[in-house]
Amino acid sequence: MLKLNLVLVLLFVNVSVFADERVAPVTCAVISETTLDQSAYRVKEVNEARSKLNLDPYLEGDDEILLSINNDLCILLIMDFEEYKKQSKILILAEKEEVERRRKAREKAQEELWRELEEKAKAKEELRRELEAKASVGEKERFKYVQIITRRISENWHRPPSARLNMRTLLKITLTRAGKVQNVQIVDTSGDRVFDLSAKEAILKSEFPEIKELSPSEYTKYFREINLLFDPQDLRL
Repeated sequence: MLKLNLVLVLLFVNVSVFADERVAPVTCAVISETTLDQSAYRVKEVNEARSKLNLDPYLEGDDEILLSINNDLCILLIMDFEEYKKQSKILILAEKEEVERRRKAREKAQEELWRELEEKAKAKEELRRELEAKASVGEKERFKYVQIITRRISENWHRPPSARLNMRTLLKITLTRAGKVQNVQIVDTSGDRVFDLSAKEAILKSEFPEIKELSPSEYTKYFREINLLFDPQDLRL
């Protein structure tokens, strides 16, 4: 009879221990399914669970319960609140460190982006200045050949008796790659045929071997076909 009583006592003890171990997990599973507006219910369930475990009442409020659920620390909150606070603090610190790490990573990425944009802007500005410098040199070079052409035509022109002040005619000149005149066309007459033909004759007598110094692209773009405004006082392209 004594042996039977001993076995029954041990059995009841094991069942009680098993029941105690299930209180916190079951309670946490239940309250994790609740909605935000059920705060009073969550606090009640936690207190009932702690009562079954012969622990002091829970007095921290619903915010801490929600935090414990989110951090998978609900069971620890019910069974050992002091340990829960330690673990929660560790998680909060780790989360803050992660937030800080991400912030620094974003700032670094932003700085690198700004640096890249500044470098691109600087490179673009340098390219613009380089192109402007080249264009400036190119314009000076072209002006040199313009002066050669106008001076050569001026030297070969003989003023007709009918020429008067402010007479002018516009002519289109086609030059070969060697700088020889291929064609001359009167585009806009001065009103005096003799004057127009004297200008055309001066151009046909002229040659510009210096044109050969130009690159093929410069010759094609600027000097293969040119318009000359012929003015007895000012020859200009």
